[in-house]
Formats: sequence, structure tokens, C-alpha cells
Amino acid sequence: MKRSLFIFTALFLVACDPPAPKPPDGPLLPDYRTRGIVILDPNPQRPNFWDFDRVSYGDRPVHVFRLKNLDPATVTFRSMQPSCGCTLPTLRSAGQPLVRGLMGADSPPFRLAPGAEAELEIAIDTTLVEHMNQDKLVTVRLVCDSVNTPYLAVEAHLKVMREFYGAPASIDLGEIPQGYDKRASARIATDPPDAKAVILGVERIEGPFQASVDEEKIGERNSWIVAVDANVDAPLGFVRGKLVLKTSGSDGTGTGRPFEMPLSGNVVPPIVARPGQLRLGQGTDSALIAVECLVPGEKVEILAVRFEGPGPECAADLTPVNPDGNRAAKWQVVLRLVSKNPGGAVTRTAVFELDDPKLPVLRVPVTIDAR
Repeated sequence: MKRSLFIFTALFLVACDPPAPKPPDGPLLPDYRTRGIVILDPNPQRPNFWDFDRVSYGDRPVHVFRLKNLDPATVTFRSMQPSCGCTLPTLRSAGQPLVRGLMGADSPPFRLAPGAEAELEIAIDTTLVEHMNQDKLVTVRLVCDSVNTPYLAVEAHLKVMREFYGAPASIDLGEIPQGYDKRASARIATDPPDAKAVILGVERIEGPFQASVDEEKIGERNSWIVAVDANVDAPLGFVRGKLVLKTSGSDGTGTGRPFEMPLSGNVVPPIVARPGQLRLGQGTDSALIAVECLVPGEKVEILAVRFEGPGPECAADLTPVNPDGNRAAKWQVVLRLVSKNPGGAVTRTAVFELDDPKLPVLRVPVTIDAR
């Protein structure tokens, strides 16, 4: 009796189950390969994707996606946005303005007529990729007024390989007193830590600099200290250069890709005034200037301050900071108006007379507004 009841219950439950739904006719999603903005010659598995695979640090790989408008109407692109600062997209088509980088609301319209083609170039600057020896996916997103594909994104994968890193990545010597030594340094280490590649020495150096490199091991990691000196005869102004180091291959033998470090600095007089120029008369009749020696241990005496050029009378109050007799490494100077300026704005020059034989005068422009 119990067995019969079980069989009856099972048959009843099976009979009550709803029938399986019939699969719909045709594809579940629209076929975007036949409408809107499409990619020509796509990867069958992933049409909007390109794999750069492994690339060396310093390389600039490029890939071009070919686009075509399959809509019956002209399509206008309104936005182009890369996902990373290392990615530079370029959109171009015959008869249309070249679009490079970002496309915003104020950019010239980029239109694609029915059946017309365009190229979307993706260029990667591997020196701007933040994390080395790791997989990275970059994306470029396009927005247009296509009724079928208003949003389009392309992707690219890469893994930037580098066997060394610098800390810092570039060497900035900051202010370099002209005629004197100025040095800055950085540490170079293997990346990843167990890499067998080594730095073999300086291959070349560009710009008004000199450099040396010495090995200094940190535990099991290979490490080197790079010291960079500015030439004493470097010209005034901003200077840039590059240090190129010889390297071995990945296994520690042979020759590998050179490792580069950008160099920079600002060559200035050994004695400077901060700020380098002043403005008086706009609600104030005085302003503070600091005159200081940039060379450690150097001191100077300000013998006098005179003003050149026509304009209202000015004066200067001098205060040495931690003086050594009449000399100090730093001076506080208050420049002030003695008389008003009734006319238009004028510029006079405050001339600091110094007892330094290499720099006997220091000049600071002072603009005086009408009052």
C-alpha cells in the first residue's frame, strides 16, 4: 500500500511540472557586426580587443582598429576618452579633423558618412605605465549619435617588462649655483628582486652633467647608486639631459637594453633674491625680499641698495640673518616706497651691491603702480 502511494505521488508531481520553455527563434542579442559602428577584420573571439602581450619598458607599441559606419545616416562622434595617461588614442578619417587624445564638447565635430571608414590608433607610452611586470588592460571609450551603437569601447592588454627601476625615476638637481658643484643621486635596483640582470656602467650622458655608478647590494637584490654632478660651466636657465646605463641580458650575461634616467636642473646665480621681482602700490607700500647664498658655507655682505630708472623714490632696510661680522648667508630686505607714484605703472630696478667678486651686483625688477 505504501509503495503504491509513493508511485502515485511521484507520477502526480511529474505530471504537474510545467513544460520546458521553447528556445526563441534567432539570436538572443542583436548582431552588432551588421549595424552601427563596427570594427573591420576583428578578432573572432573578442572583436574590440588587441593583445600587445609583453613589451619592454621604453617601447611605444601601436595598434590600429579600423572602424566602419554601417548605419544609413551620418554618425557624429562626441567623445573619446582613454582610461590611462599612458594611452594616446588618435581618430582619423579622410576629410575629417584629426582627433588626438581627449575629445570634448568644444572639439571640432568628427563625422562618419554611411559606408565611410575611420582608423582608431592606440599608442602606449610604456614609460608612463605605473606598475611594471604586471598585466594591464587599457580602454578607449567612444561616444557617438549612432542609434545602434552609441557607445563603443576598445581594449588592449600589455605587460610592460623591466628588469630595473630607479628611485627616484628621474634625477632633478633643483637649483644649481652657477660656477659651483651640485650633486644628486638615485638608487637603481633589479625588478623583480630576484632578476639576474646587472648594470655594467655608464654608456653615455646627455646634457651638462657628469655621472658615476657604484654597486651596493641590498640583501639578495642587486642595487646600484648613481651620482650625477652638474658641470660648473652650465649656462643659466633650465637644463635637461639623460643618463644611459649599460646593462647585461636577463641572465646576467651579454648585453641588454640600456636603462635610461631623465636629468634636469635649474642653473641660477650663486646668490639669489626671492622673489625675483616685486610689485608695489597695490594696497601696500613695502615688500620683503630674501637675499641668500645657495652655496653651503658661503656668506655675503650687502654694501648698498640703489634704484635705477625713473619713478617714485624708494628705499631699502637691510637685516642680516645670523650674521658673521658684516656678512651673512641670508639677508632680509624690506623695499618700500618713500613717495607716491601719481602717473601710470613704472618699473624700476633694485640693484643690490655685494662684496662677492663673482657676483658684485644682483638686480630685482620692481613694478610700481599709480596711487
